[in-house]
Amino acid sequence: MRYCPSGRWPNDRSCAKTEWLRPVTASFLASTALLLPGGLNTAFSQEPLTTVAQARQLPLAEALEGRPVKLTGVISYLRHTDKDLNFNLHDPTGGVMIYPAGRADLHPGQEVTVTGVTTVSMHGLRINDAQVIPGAMKGLPPAQPVPLAEIREDDHDGEYVITEGTIRVSRLESAEISPQRLAIDFGPQRQRLTAWITRFDEYTDLLPPGTVIRLRGVVVRWTNPLGQVQSTSLLVNGMDEVEVIRSAPPPAMRAILDIQIENTGVSPRRLRTSGVITCHRPGEFLVIQRENFAIRVHGATEDVAIGQTVEVTGFPVMGEYTVELEDATVVDSKEPEPPPVPERIADVRKIFRAAELVERDARLVTLQGSLLATRIFDSQQVLDLRADGLSFTAWLPHSAVLPDSVRPGSDLEITGICAFHLSDERRRLGRMPDAFTLHLRNADDILVLRPGPWWTADRLRLALILTVVGAGLSVVWSVSLREKNARLRREIAARRQAENELSQERRRVASELHDTLEQTLTAASLQLNAASRTIAAQPDTAASQMSLARQLIARSRQEVRDAVWDLRLDDKAEVDLRALLERVCAESTSTSGCQVVLDPRDESVPLPAHVGAQVIRLAREAIANALKHAAPQTVTVNLERTTEELTLTIADDGRGFDPSSAAGPDTGHFGLTGMKERAQRLGATCEITSRPGQGCTVSFQMPSIPG
Repeated sequence: MRYCPSGRWPNDRSCAKTEWLRPVTASFLASTALLLPGGLNTAFSQEPLTTVAQARQLPLAEALEGRPVKLTGVISYLRHTDKDLNFNLHDPTGGVMIYPAGRADLHPGQEVTVTGVTTVSMHGLRINDAQVIPGAMKGLPPAQPVPLAEIREDDHDGEYVITEGTIRVSRLESAEISPQRLAIDFGPQRQRLTAWITRFDEYTDLLPPGTVIRLRGVVVRWTNPLGQVQSTSLLVNGMDEVEVIRSAPPPAMRAILDIQIENTGVSPRRLRTSGVITCHRPGEFLVIQRENFAIRVHGATEDVAIGQTVEVTGFPVMGEYTVELEDATVVDSKEPEPPPVPERIADVRKIFRAAELVERDARLVTLQGSLLATRIFDSQQVLDLRADGLSFTAWLPHSAVLPDSVRPGSDLEITGICAFHLSDERRRLGRMPDAFTLHLRNADDILVLRPGPWWTADRLRLALILTVVGAGLSVVWSVSLREKNARLRREIAARRQAENELSQERRRVASELHDTLEQTLTAASLQLNAASRTIAAQPDTAASQMSLARQLIARSRQEVRDAVWDLRLDDKAEVDLRALLERVCAESTSTSGCQVVLDPRDESVPLPAHVGAQVIRLAREAIANALKHAAPQTVTVNLERTTEELTLTIADDGRGFDPSSAAGPDTGHFGLTGMKERAQRLGATCEITSRPGQGCTVSFQMPSIPG
């Protein structure tokens, strides 16, 4: 055991690995310590304990917290290496493990005086931080005779005992421990007790399995943090404390049937048998069979394979239902045997027939069943099957690859090793097994009689998931496609509307140019032709005709400018008609000297830009006509808007005229006619009210456009 300078919680490998024991145990036992009479302070105030028995009688909480001791006794076991120093001190009342605070030259059988404090670790009670005073050699104390079974079952912790038993396995301790010790195992694996021999000669077949020995050593009980025993060992100083009572006899050769019949439980005798390997689980077990009987074998069975004929030696122990061989060794047989023929079971319900239970356990059998499900458990593949109203399982190595046709619903014929199982209740009542499993060797042990439906539950679940996902994607795609189609339809409609609007605007411009520009240009052309014919004979008439042509051409230029301005407007933009009228009034006032005013009560009237442009042109033309022909003092512009119509009124206080006798385009006067035509193109009406000497009022009414 490794020595820790702190003296706290060492073990064989590392002090740190058991440090967790102290806080766990301390927290669990703190309340227990408070219940002690007088509390811990009273205990500490007492004199140091002087015997091992006194220390072992301490309550667990008090021993854990550290009670001073001063002990004198003989070293009954010593572990003294370059790294470890601990020993068992034995006095007339018992023994306890000591962990010194420093190095010392000590020997088994030497008397020592130790002072230190108690604690509890995975080794049970121990004395930590011990100061050791070596004394004289006294020799080892008398060993107390105790049977192995009693050592396992009763509390002999720390005692120096003598016992005897049959060696199951002799081996070297794990290489993690240096220097290694010789380990000798006694008893079946479920009740194993190990003796650790510190000093031994080179490891040979000195102590083969089956040897009966007597040995002296110190009992050590390994515990958990709560002091509960996990295992028990014997610590032996050296081979001089080991005595061979009876050498291992040659293993007796027995048929598998005889082993099953003659052995009803644990036997200390090693037996030998042979057969063909029918199942092999490396590191776990193998099964050998001869004729109708088979037996499971546990031990060094790695270097063999299914189908080999082998001889095995081992100790009989009771398995779950029949006898098995434990701590076995395997030797190849020189005479191979034909492989056993599996027993074919037609009715699975008869597998529990009493007359055949013993010979069927571990035997190779073949039966049919319907596969319910497959799963992975404990690194193996498990097939859940049902046949003749019984459910059972078949176990297959994880590395085996199942055929694709092996799926739930398949009818299978399987061959494997039969293993019976009993519930605890049936075992206590001595009843027959009520369940069984089959251990399959590989995938070749499965024959598909009828493949299961392709639509297994897993595949149906996967198909349902894929269907739901596909439907979801279809919905998403459909919605996306619908939105894309709607967007395309909107774009096509918008394009068509734009084309229609462009076409309408082209027709409007063409119509306007045809109605105004073409007429004025034609009239100007006629005047020029007339002037060319009369210029020689009637110069004055030609001059008048030339003047009228110039007016017509000027009018055409204005029409072209207005048309170009209309084309540049954004049809989607809006203009404030009142603001534009204010600008027109201001410009007219500054250029004419006449007061052109906008009624201040007028509100803002938002209109589409192209409509507003036409209305402004009407207003500008009406104001220009008044300024040019009526010589007014004031021109008033009024804008009124209702929910139904928009009314623009231009009134002047000029000389007035008779509308019925007003000059027309044939005399070069286009104002009134042009205004009426422009109003008509807007869907409006133009009314002119005037009398000589009473001014003139021009009123435009057009349907109201929502703002």
